[in-house]
Amino acid sequence: LPNTDHPWYCGRVASGRERPFERGLHRFGIHTYFPVEQRIIPRHFDTYTREMPLFPGYVFVSLYEGQWPLIREKQSYKPQWLMVNGRPAQIPTELLEELAGREVNGFVEIPRELSEGDEVEVTEGLWRGHRGLLASDPARRIVTLHLIAESYALQPTQVLTKLKIDREQVRRVNV
Repeated sequence: LPNTDHPWYCGRVASGRERPFERGLHRFGIHTYFPVEQRIIPRHFDTYTREMPLFPGYVFVSLYEGQWPLIREKQSYKPQWLMVNGRPAQIPTELLEELAGREVNGFVEIPRELSEGDEVEVTEGLWRGHRGLLASDPARRIVTLHLIAESYALQPTQVLTKLKIDREQVRRVNV
């Protein structure tokens, strides 16, 4: 995160146009922060890593009052600003510092408390107490469970059932 005394704002540009927007601002000496994460992408029989925006389409910009005309007049990518009461919202520096503090080699590391293949137990709702294996992307709000056969010795037809359960209703089982 660039060290600056000026307030931070959040501009929205078309997804995929964040880097050109940043380059345009850097020409005028305006500081930006564009947090990215590294994702592993499966492809056919292989995988590759890719830089992905943590907030697609959003770039944090540090501006003082006199720099606003530069963005309005000189910038080819004109952002929509996050607004509060008709004015651009100031983003707390502490929030951006926390994000920047999670960076390793330029990528923000987001802790994932669940990962595919973890044994999990439903903690709330109709399926409370049932266990399964997490079989979907842990970043999603909804998880899919494959029910474990031992839990359903009397009901073998349910072994192949997939359930969609709110992520907040699931916890990892310590084996």
